[in-house]
Amino acid sequence: MTIYLSLMFVSAVLGFFHIVAIGTFGLTPLEALFPGVVIALFYHAVWKGLPLRIPTRFNVMAMVAVLASVLASTLYVAFQGDYEMLSQSLKTSLHFVYQWVFAFGMLLIPIGATQWVKALRVHFVVSFLVMLFALYQLPARALDLPLAWIDITNASFQRGQDGIDEVSQLALKFKDFYRATSIFPEPSALAGYGAASLAMLIVPIFRGAPGVIKQRWFHLLSIYATIVAVFLAFSMTAVILVSATVALIVILYPKGSIKRLALVAGVGLVMVVGVDRVVENSYNVSVLELFAKRLTSLVSGAAVADETGAVYGESVTQRVSDYQVAVEAFEDSPILGVGPGNFSLSKAGKYHNQEFPASVWGSVLSELGIIGFICLVVFMFGTYFSLQADERRWTRGHLGEDSDEERLSAILPFRWLLIILAAFTSNFFVSSILWFDVVFLFSAQSAVRRAMGMDDSREFFLVQRSWQSRLAKSRQYMEHNGISH
Repeated sequence: MTIYLSLMFVSAVLGFFHIVAIGTFGLTPLEALFPGVVIALFYHAVWKGLPLRIPTRFNVMAMVAVLASVLASTLYVAFQGDYEMLSQSLKTSLHFVYQWVFAFGMLLIPIGATQWVKALRVHFVVSFLVMLFALYQLPARALDLPLAWIDITNASFQRGQDGIDEVSQLALKFKDFYRATSIFPEPSALAGYGAASLAMLIVPIFRGAPGVIKQRWFHLLSIYATIVAVFLAFSMTAVILVSATVALIVILYPKGSIKRLALVAGVGLVMVVGVDRVVENSYNVSVLELFAKRLTSLVSGAAVADETGAVYGESVTQRVSDYQVAVEAFEDSPILGVGPGNFSLSKAGKYHNQEFPASVWGSVLSELGIIGFICLVVFMFGTYFSLQADERRWTRGHLGEDSDEERLSAILPFRWLLIILAAFTSNFFVSSILWFDVVFLFSAQSAVRRAMGMDDSREFFLVQRSWQSRLAKSRQYMEHNGISH
């Protein structure tokens, strides 16, 4: 199981590559691994004959409600008689069900905290390499070195790009400086991935507890490589996510957190200023000045109004527009929405010639209606409060304990909080990344709860006796009776 989990963490960063294209859908390496859950379930429940466990927590029930809202919206579209919208809803809902069934199937297997920690160590190695590649791309793009730009092969990212054979990474240019993207399609994706890794790296420091990474030198090197790479992505998403992480750290761990925060931030600031000077001398632009200009334009309202003073390519105007169009589509079908995947086919989508809104919240509101939106709100925030409550329980009784449950308990609510915030600026509702995160966080939460004696699952067996024991007994019988194989 540890190898399977590790492979999924590695595949999670390869989202815009596909193994095979099915129309406008590109099957990513991570999604291609999802059928492995069938093998895992068979090995655990049939070969080993061990019980499967259905978690009965509130957040798991909310997860079921989200699935029900998707199916209800698809059924509603079926009664409208629009073949094109029904066809699209069926494709999108089948894709969603595929991801959801994988996640729920994985939750039936009681994965231990040690298995998750080992897989997370693989993630941190991959994350470090991703950040180093982001730093390499700056001079590579200026000097036209290999891999300076990566062509996007995933058909899902090429929707709306008719007539273009190759779609490359998106990174706006400021004088001679290109925003960092690493192996992601655009800078905000790198920022989100980096911010999530950074949160898991720094939380143990402020908590005064053991982290996932044992080697202190690699731990610190990973932190500062991530800070620099995220800085060079020049993304407001990163500013929001990192600020939320710091705020939650101060709230949860006020004792000593300010001192530790000042130390980490001080070293990080020195590195950022140093990197900014190098960038300015090499590419004739200061990223710190770009951030200052961007923040000023947002605070003053110039960015939203698209007035003089806004940074070129400011995305907030597009995101505000996305929400406005999403509300228009919602008004056409407020109860059950226009159907999964039907945003571009809705009246508002066609009028504005828009493929999909760039946010989970806007997408669900328009496509699943108020029922789906409520289910999503309950799922998202209910999960956060559930994870946070368990973190508080664990901290009161086990803080500083040298265990893998201790290594996991604190990072879970932080990672989910970042998912909630990223959902305002990214659309990943029907995404393998989201549902693999659900597996990681929910399964790790179950491991922590079992360690606290709070197991809330119901057991059931698929077989009365394991196939492994049956085979062993069959061999003994054959050997006893002199029967040759």
